[in-house]
Amino acid sequence: MIADGGDKIKVLRNFTRGKQNCIQLILEVFNKFQLRQNIRYIRVNHQPAIAYFDNNLLSSCQVFSINQDQKIYKISSVVDPEKLKNIAKKMR
Repeated sequence: MIADGGDKIKVLRNFTRGKQNCIQLILEVFNKFQLRQNIRYIRVNHQPAIAYFDNNLLSSCQVFSINQDQKIYKISSVVDPEKLKNIAKKMR
């Protein structure tokens, strides 16, 4: 799992490896920051993604990279404001 906060946003961890470690981190982030946000399922760069909205503003996005066996091999958690603006523009 990779977290991309860009130069402006501090993330809990930049990189996490291993299924159990990733699950724990995702649950920690969800419970602390995303529990009360609205969720929308989207596609980013032809990959499935979950977009999280706070007061109708895109606040984060998790992009799932899927291999040929249809299994997740990487999760990119995007919180960089500039990248989120680009994602939001493509959702309109």
